[in-house]
Amino acid sequence: MIYLVCSPRLRKSSSITLTSLKDLTGNLYPILSMLTPCIFSGKGKGTEQLFRPKSILFVFLAFNVSLISHHNKASFHRKGQSSCLDHIYSNCHTKIRKVTIEKDILSDHKIVTCIYNNKKLNLSTTYTTKRDYSLITTESLLHYLNMTNNIDLVFNTENPNTIAEIIVNEVNLCIETISPSKRVQCTKKHCKWYTPALTQLAQYKNKLHNVAKSTDSENDWRIFRHTRNAYNKAVKDTKAQYYSNKLTIKSKYTQSPNKNDNTDSKDTLNDNTINTNGTKIKPEVSNVNKLWTTVKELTNTATKAPPRSIIHNNTIVTSLRKIANIACAHFINKVVTIRSKFTQHQVTHTQILEHLIKKPKSKFILPQITIKQTKRLIRNRKSSNSTGHDLSSIKIYKMINSRISPHITHLINSIINTGVYPKILKIYRITPIKKLDKPEDDIDSYRPINNLATLEKIVEQHIKMHLESYLCTNNIILKNQHGSRKFHGTNTAITHITNEINTDYENNLITATVATDLSAAFDTIDNIKLLDKLNFYGIQGSELAIFKSFLSERTQYVAIDTFTSDTMDCPPCSVVQGSKLSAVLYTIYTNEIPLLHTLMSKDIYYALTNTPTSIVNDIKHTTVNYVDDSTSTISSKSAFDLQTYLNHFYKLLESYYNINYLKINPDKTKFIITCKPPHRHTTKDIIIQAGQYVVKQSDKLKILGVYITSGLHQTPNVNNIISKVNHRVNILNKIT
Repeated sequence: MIYLVCSPRLRKSSSITLTSLKDLTGNLYPILSMLTPCIFSGKGKGTEQLFRPKSILFVFLAFNVSLISHHNKASFHRKGQSSCLDHIYSNCHTKIRKVTIEKDILSDHKIVTCIYNNKKLNLSTTYTTKRDYSLITTESLLHYLNMTNNIDLVFNTENPNTIAEIIVNEVNLCIETISPSKRVQCTKKHCKWYTPALTQLAQYKNKLHNVAKSTDSENDWRIFRHTRNAYNKAVKDTKAQYYSNKLTIKSKYTQSPNKNDNTDSKDTLNDNTINTNGTKIKPEVSNVNKLWTTVKELTNTATKAPPRSIIHNNTIVTSLRKIANIACAHFINKVVTIRSKFTQHQVTHTQILEHLIKKPKSKFILPQITIKQTKRLIRNRKSSNSTGHDLSSIKIYKMINSRISPHITHLINSIINTGVYPKILKIYRITPIKKLDKPEDDIDSYRPINNLATLEKIVEQHIKMHLESYLCTNNIILKNQHGSRKFHGTNTAITHITNEINTDYENNLITATVATDLSAAFDTIDNIKLLDKLNFYGIQGSELAIFKSFLSERTQYVAIDTFTSDTMDCPPCSVVQGSKLSAVLYTIYTNEIPLLHTLMSKDIYYALTNTPTSIVNDIKHTTVNYVDDSTSTISSKSAFDLQTYLNHFYKLLESYYNINYLKINPDKTKFIITCKPPHRHTTKDIIIQAGQYVVKQSDKLKILGVYITSGLHQTPNVNNIISKVNHRVNILNKIT
């Protein structure tokens, strides 16, 4: 629908002619209308007349919030006279472009034209940064670093900020000097297998088609059909051959050509494989990776693309720099808005912690690192081309491991000695990625993905390694926590949950499985509360100062293609999502959740919920956590007791999460009831109600990627696997 808003002073011009859309749609009226009182007339071919009454009363309240401005400025200016047509709006902006006003000397605006497309239009151009990575070799990097020796200035200072800046800036300058980058416009080739020979054959086919239509000769039609069939066969064969080559795993070693059996038939390294000495950077590390990259490209229908056209304040924004600024401000405001809704409570987070866990007597000590250990840290890191706000990836650091490891060792030891985390390592580069099944033009449909500097990940790895060792040695992380623990993960967590449910089912108990979903859990954690809990667990003194510096004064910016937003200050919260320490810090912050239900029978329960202490007998409660996924299995012989307990426990959960600045998402929090058939009639009306939220039963629950049903059957999991396999097999069948 397109709306035209005209100036009330329009008197002399009795009509406005709208054309160009009738031929495309076949019906003008469902597409064009007027906000001001107008009457369609003149149903003949070609044009449609819009006659307006003598007096026009314009009511701006008629606007719908979904209307987008295409022409929010006066179309032209005449001295002493404003434009007659001031605004053009539509609710289908992705299908309309090139909205223009035809100018005529005799009237202000005679014709409004636009191009309408049934499909959404690509409203922005894609850019990328290109760099010749073949120039970046171990020799070239070492030659530059040894020639300047500026990086050795780090040994003249003990200030971590200065040391980190020198390392990051020198490595960036080294890369930019050896292989300068340039911004290029991406020309997306939709059919990578389509060759110039096919293009020529298609042009020849079209030429023969035109000849056959003009002469209408049987011989010409026969030649055209023969060429068309040859073209179709060539297209099919070329496509099949292209993907067949990409989906074939070639041997790492190939037989040398032109060798007799009696001669030395020593194998030679395939050119497609990266050199084992790591002297060059290439996107894939083996032919197997190339194969799976192709399969993923073919079978992945959900493309993770950043926003290129959004609606902001009822206006279309296509400038990538403006979108980046809008996104950066939105991500910050979202966290601030969530945190503003938390209320102060008389019970503190440390009081809850002291009731549940005994304070350890041990103290965490972060030892200094040696050059040999630094080399091992870099060498053991997984090879990747990902970068943060810097230009260097882990592959760069692996190339110059022997040269750069003393400098990184000096940096880490300076951080340990001073308790200061470098500012240059506290910068996020955020890439917005669209969530599944969300509108593309809404900035809230995008999830912020943090990208950190490679040097920061190396520093964090040293801290994480010793922190996890301390937590494991002193048994600080509870056994029902499956995140950030060695030999634990999603497999052990889901096994623990299903074992509890199946055991209770065999014991003829009624079991409620509650999966709690949190909104932006990693981003809303309060830094002060986290530092208090770290202090409680024995991380004190200079080690605590390092974490305090690590969490504070962080900044972020959003990058879309090659365009970046302004750098903005982050709120005083978050566990630095995307960092090496984020998962273990979150686990420490919520370590007491598996024991939270034990407060139901204590006096602190009344202080937390303002509800009398609830003592329900014969209740079995187990809570299993995997980082921010918390699942409780609650069992009882009585449906009434289970209903009462669920309501009281959910109140406790709400209070705990509010105190710790974590927000429950009631729309995504679900639960199921599993029991034997004789109990089904007593459990169908069980709900969870706490305050204004009501959580109803579901037939199935997805926990850590696995479906659990009320009947304990595996139909959803089997169907999910079959659907994915069939989808991929069908795509592969089409290209072979």
